[in-house]
This record gives sequence, structure tokens and C-alpha cells, in this order.
Amino acid sequence: WKLPSSSAPVVERARRREEVYQGPHVHRAPDVVVELAQHDGYGLSLVPTPWGDAARTSVRRLEDFELAGGKGRGMNGVHTPHGIWIQTNTEGARGALAAAHIADTAPTILRAMGVAFDGALEGRPLGGARAYSAAEEAVVAERLRKLGYLE
Repeated sequence: WKLPSSSAPVVERARRREEVYQGPHVHRAPDVVVELAQHDGYGLSLVPTPWGDAARTSVRRLEDFELAGGKGRGMNGVHTPHGIWIQTNTEGARGALAAAHIADTAPTILRAMGVAFDGALEGRPLGGARAYSAAEEAVVAERLRKLGYLE
């Protein structure tokens, strides 16, 4: 597939699930993980095509009204394989944070919340994490509401 406006590819690359995921549940992941290309610095996205409308094509620019709304009600963002971890590090272990992996997220959050876990998770808890204060939690909840993740 190519973008109608520039003939640029829609797909950056496709990878086998074993190249992307690891662990005992890899077989539950899609066989192929498709990474969409960027166009003019913006990530492309996949949304349902209204096949009943013959004037619509499978690759098209979204109308303004299709962009608004939270999860399931439009397109308001895309995910990429890159992320950011923001943490107050009171233990001074900068090297440990530089080597952080996404699998460290759950153990770190569980420890910060004081929830015991049996260590069967991948990853390790990172130092210096703490639970949100009530005020911080309210801010995060409001942001998630605006994005459509909370009612």
C-alpha cells in the first residue's frame, strides 16, 4: 500500500512475533506485527474503513470529525515502540534507570503501591519509586478521562 498523496509506503516494516515479544505467551501474539510508517513526521494509524461507502478508499486522510474523541471514538494518537520512563530517583542509581526495560514497569508499580508479588513477573522493580499522592492520582485520572480510558 502507498499513501495516495505521496506514493510513500504505509508500512515501515513487518516483523515475526518472536522478534518483538518474548516469554511464555508469545504464541498468543499476532503472527506478524506491522509497524506503520510516518508521513510528514506524523504516525499513521489504522481505523475501521466504512466499506458500505463506495466513495471511501482503504488508504485515506481522515476527516476532521474522525480525529476527535477518546478510545474507540476516533483517532487521537498512535503508539510507537519507543517510550519514556519518568521517575524520581532517590537512590541515585542512574545506571539502573538507563538499563530499564518495559518489563520493569509492573514490578516497579507493584512495589511502589505496596502490593506483594511472587517474583514470577518478568523484569525487576526499579529503585526510588513511590505511589502517587491523592492530588497526583486525581490529575492522572482526569487526563485518562479526557482520553476516553475512564468514564
